[in-house]
This record gives sequence, structure tokens and C-alpha cells, in this order.
Amino acid sequence: MPALPLTSSPLRTGLLLGTLGVILFSLTLPVTRLSILLSGLSPLAVTLIRLDVASVLAALFLLLARARLPARALLPDLMAVAGGAVIGFPLFMAYAVTLIPPEQSPASHAIVVNGLLPFATAVAATLLCGDRPSPGFWLVALAGSGCVVGYALTLGGGAFSVGDVAMAAAVLSAATGYACGSRLSRHLPSWQVICWAVLLCAPLALPLTIALPWIDGPIPAAAWSLPSLASLLYLGAISQLIGFFAWYRGLSLGGTARVSQVQLLQPFLSLLGAAVLLNEVLTPLTLIMTVVVATLVMIGKRMPVKVG
Repeated sequence: MPALPLTSSPLRTGLLLGTLGVILFSLTLPVTRLSILLSGLSPLAVTLIRLDVASVLAALFLLLARARLPARALLPDLMAVAGGAVIGFPLFMAYAVTLIPPEQSPASHAIVVNGLLPFATAVAATLLCGDRPSPGFWLVALAGSGCVVGYALTLGGGAFSVGDVAMAAAVLSAATGYACGSRLSRHLPSWQVICWAVLLCAPLALPLTIALPWIDGPIPAAAWSLPSLASLLYLGAISQLIGFFAWYRGLSLGGTARVSQVQLLQPFLSLLGAAVLLNEVLTPLTLIMTVVVATLVMIGKRMPVKVG
């Protein structure tokens, strides 16, 4: 498929839907850390509970739409979405924001490291979706990634922490889940892609949730507070499910590699959310690096990309 001109309707729609998805995802990192702090739950428990919330909603949506079961040929990609976007990313990300030392601004650190996700998704789109970004696209994407890595090293005192390793695993998981979800959106409505992927995980998540008191110990009383429940509801309903309705449709329409770069806008909203929810300080360096990286990605969006 030839490269889409920037003025084409599918690309414009894809970029708009991708931006909407980023807005819906924007509080995921700070709310995950806030949920762990408020509830006293472990990263595993938060991951399972958000999946339980998403499973209930996904089953309801599919029942109301009387959706048919996906074809067997789509099962491998659905399993990749389930393993990457539904389990891998939330679990690794939850551990990442707790493993990065508080003095290194955990949420802000993880947010900027997560800036590598657009580049990783572009690589996955090339390998799995047949996208063919131009050399100019890769050059700009590499420049943005270099800025992100440099900033992460600065925050980490010149070395990566264990939290960075967990965040890198989260990025690789999400990139695979995004690319396979985009490919599935050519055969299924985008909202059904994430709904079926979530339900694939439900038979594992529900028993583990029931067993949490034996795995993690008694559920803290703070987990039942209204702020804690609200944070878990956001993670389950928006971060794990509804945000993907727009995101996967946007990736499918505009091309996975190109639209994935919109996610570099997410640090602006996420860092603001971390400042409001976690009282984190927005340092001048953080703001400067975010603007630099986002500008590079905006330039990269104008580079030619042949969509697979």
C-alpha cells in the first residue's frame, strides 16, 4: 500500500483517534502509582483487579452487541494482544513505578522512559504489520529515543535502575500488543479486539484474584476507600479497555508506525497528572526534554511511511 499523504482522510482520522487514545491513556502511569499508594495493594493485585473490571465491561459490551466469536485464524494475534497489552504492559509498568526510588521521581521517570514506546511500536509495525517507514522517519525517531534515554540516565544518576528494566519490558510488551491489535483491527471492529483479548485473560485473572489473600496476604482496608476504588475503576475501564477502542482504530486507519508516534504527546499530560496527583515537581529539564522529544516526533510524523 502506498504512503498516505498527510491530507488523506484515513490518516487524519487515524491521527485524531490516536490522539484521543493518548488522552484517555494519559493518567495510566500516575494513577497506577497512586492506586498502589492509596490501596496498599501489590502491583500484581492492581493488575489483576483492573483486568477483572475490564473483563466485566468487555463481556457486557460483547453481549449487548451480540458479537460473534472471532475466527480461529485470529487467535494467535489475540493471544499476543492479551499477553502484551492486557497482562505484560500493566504488570511490568506497575512494578516499574514502585521499583524506581522515590528520590528519582518514580512516575515522571517511568513516563519519560515510556517515551521509547512509539519507536518500539514502529519497529513492531515494520516486523508484524508490513509498514515501511522512510529513512527520514527512522532518523527522527532515533533522535527522539536518544533524548529519552539520555534523560532517563540523567535521572538515574548515570545508570539504569531495576525499575528501568521493568519499564523496558513493559514497553516491549505494549509495542507487540499494539502492532498485533492494529493488524487485528483490519478483520474485527477495534473495540472487539481489546474486548476479546481481555476475555482471553479472564479465566486466569479471576481465580488469581480470588486467591490474592493467600498470595499477597489480607487485602488492606484502604483498598476499599473511595479514592482507591476510583483509581482502580479508571485503570480497568479506561486504561485497560475503552482507551483501546480509539487507539486500535487509529493505528489501523493511519498506519501503526506513523500514528504510534502520537504517543509522544502523552508525557505532557502524564507529567501534569503526576504533578497534580502525586505532588511531583515539574523541573525545567523535564519540560525542556519533553518539548524536544515531542517536537522531533511531530517532525517524524511528516516523514513518508508506506502502510502495510
